Amino acid sequence: MKAIRRFFRHFLQNVSLKKMDGVFVAFDSDDWGATRVPDKETRDFLQSNGFEMSNDFFTMYDGIENDNDLELLVSTLAKYGDSFGRHPNFTLNICANNPDYRFIYENLFNKYRSSTFIETYGSSIYEDSAHCLEIIKHGKEAGVFSIQLHGSEHANVLRWMSDLKKNPKLAISCNNGLTSCGTDYRKDNRFAYMDELNYYSKEELKQCIERIVSAKAVLEKEFQIDISCLTPSCGVIPFNYKKLMKDADILYSKGSFKQFAASKKKEKLRTIYIFKKKYKDVNMLVRNCTFEPTTNKRALFDCLEDVDYAIKHGKPCIISTHRINYTSRVDKNNRDKCILLLSQLIEKIKEKYPSVQFVSTDYLASKMFLKERR
Repeated sequence: MKAIRRFFRHFLQNVSLKKMDGVFVAFDSDDWGATRVPDKETRDFLQSNGFEMSNDFFTMYDGIENDNDLELLVSTLAKYGDSFGRHPNFTLNICANNPDYRFIYENLFNKYRSSTFIETYGSSIYEDSAHCLEIIKHGKEAGVFSIQLHGSEHANVLRWMSDLKKNPKLAISCNNGLTSCGTDYRKDNRFAYMDELNYYSKEELKQCIERIVSAKAVLEKEFQIDISCLTPSCGVIPFNYKKLMKDADILYSKGSFKQFAASKKKEKLRTIYIFKKKYKDVNMLVRNCTFEPTTNKRALFDCLEDVDYAIKHGKPCIISTHRINYTSRVDKNNRDKCILLLSQLIEKIKEKYPSVQFVSTDYLASKMFLKERR
């Protein structure tokens, strides 16, 4: 039964990707620039006061990257190269803004304000992230990083602000610098406020588009590039995603073959399958390999299995791997373990497939459905 499930999962992950001549590998990584848990002390404080944290890997291990995290990732990727001299490339899908938790709390949740990820890096709360922007730019120049957009905030701002006034525990989370924790996962809140684009009404969609356009501008100005891609947080898209893509000038998206769409019943997300013809215009570059060692003890084995299937069927390998695996904000030992496994993954791919070419997701998108942008 497990073998049958694996077969169908591999088939669905790869069916919408075009075949390519050669072996291509790209890494796609979400959540960069976004705050999550400020530090281990905050996590432990909330947990000791009755907040559920251990049921969610992200509130147990995830937090904004620091200088050392990025330096270590850059140096790890730079150790390896293909026959063309290209290093493994991580597309950092960046959240352009973060809620200003202190301002929101002090204004009794009646006013909202955000800070750019650049301002977050330079804040007194995250002094050890002061050089992150500089390191990301260095990594981009070195060919180990590419930049794309993960969204404005990694939060459903309208719903979160509304519930802050009604939920004392949520207010305490905000006062401690978190959008939510494990306690907030419910039937009517499947992703604990982290699903930024979960909007259904036209007015909500309008505000959503405005934030995405603004977020794009932040990244384009800072990195002097054209942002062409949006990776929706939590795989949740608004009711009229094609309109958002058009109005925000988004050419393609990335994510799983299975996405979730907002519906009239806010507690019920619709499941949509990207490989269906009616979603062809969404231009979804499907991530067909997964490497998440924080959440999966078999991550190395499972990812290599994904890679083997993709290559056997002539498909490029787009490896999904979240920031949680590479941040030491909450747990340095977890980061170090994941970095070691990342090295092993790259070494095994190179050993088994000597002709491998390391490319960016942007390059693969150009081959799938865009004009070439290599």
